[in-house]
Amino acid sequence: MAAMIPFAFFNIVNLFLTSLCKPSIRFHIGNGMVFLGLVVTIILVKLQLAARTFFAITLTVVVMLNTGCAILQGSVLGILSYLPPHHVGGYLEGQALAGILASVSNLVVIAAASDMSSSASAYFAIAIAFIAMATSLFLLLPKNPHYSYYLHKPCKLLLIDFASHTMEFHIVLFITAEQNVEPLNSSQEPDDIPEVVIHKPRASFKETLWAIFSSLREPGLMGFVAFFSLYLTLSLFPSLFLTIQLTDDAPWRVKYYKPIFLFLLFNICDYISRKIAVLTKWPRQNQRLLLLVYSLLRLLLVLAVMFCNQANKKYFPVLFHSDVFIPVFIVLLGFTNGHLLTLAFMYAPSYASPGNEEKVSVAMGLYVAFGLGLGVATSFPLSLLL
Repeated sequence: MAAMIPFAFFNIVNLFLTSLCKPSIRFHIGNGMVFLGLVVTIILVKLQLAARTFFAITLTVVVMLNTGCAILQGSVLGILSYLPPHHVGGYLEGQALAGILASVSNLVVIAAASDMSSSASAYFAIAIAFIAMATSLFLLLPKNPHYSYYLHKPCKLLLIDFASHTMEFHIVLFITAEQNVEPLNSSQEPDDIPEVVIHKPRASFKETLWAIFSSLREPGLMGFVAFFSLYLTLSLFPSLFLTIQLTDDAPWRVKYYKPIFLFLLFNICDYISRKIAVLTKWPRQNQRLLLLVYSLLRLLLVLAVMFCNQANKKYFPVLFHSDVFIPVFIVLLGFTNGHLLTLAFMYAPSYASPGNEEKVSVAMGLYVAFGLGLGVATSFPLSLLL
């Protein structure tokens, strides 16, 4: 609850922030909150505190981390809305790669650390190093010619006086992700073309709410695919997979089997499938029914996991006794999750109305937040059904 509620809430707030705050500012605010939360976590590892005090501070840090993640995600999705669609695939591949790095870091820490305190400190120190690296690269991003071109891409509009149909205005506007709409200077326009200044009015609260509703409605099926993909994944992973009992309790298997064959394998399959989705773009954007059926077929994985060798089973018989089935189901879950999620995010901006691309991209982040939150909430009643 401490993780999902602030994450979902600030994904909604992101839709308001798109018209109030530049994406770059939102990026630094979110990144700063995550960085501060991890620093506090490392300090907590080294302190001896009363249980209630430690618990209260931990919950506060969890809220801070997830708030920062939501703001950070919204800012990045907003920037991506101004770039060509294949950049969304790169962003999603980066998310999966982060999962692989986290899993590898966990394995290294488990193997090398002598105690839990050292293990936790090393794990969060690695995360802080990557956040510092990401911040440095983001500061260098405006110097990239490709990025600058799309961020400051000019747009030409043709306006006609509909009252008389005799006067034609050619207005060249300079529209960027970081600025409001304003005309180019006179040196860039012919002398015989009258200058027209367009002032962007501040939207009322009612108009803002309607814009948010429209942003959630416009992605349509793509929003559902993103939501349902993560909802089903989080319903099963990792909670239900962690309760599966191994048939062989050798020490190395107890220590390394789940970090490798659950977390690392899932993230590797998730990454590979996102890469494949970017390259193949299949199912196609116009194959909406196929995309929906593909998404719903993942429900079969729920039944498969329910019939595994779960601990404390009461209602479902065990049909899959062997440990071999665990990585098989993980591969299927990870591959379909990354594939569907990438397709949904790549196709969603094309359903946006003109000028609403950033809000639609941020709205997709809200679908993700709902999928994550409801998926985690569903995992508990699913475990009771076993």
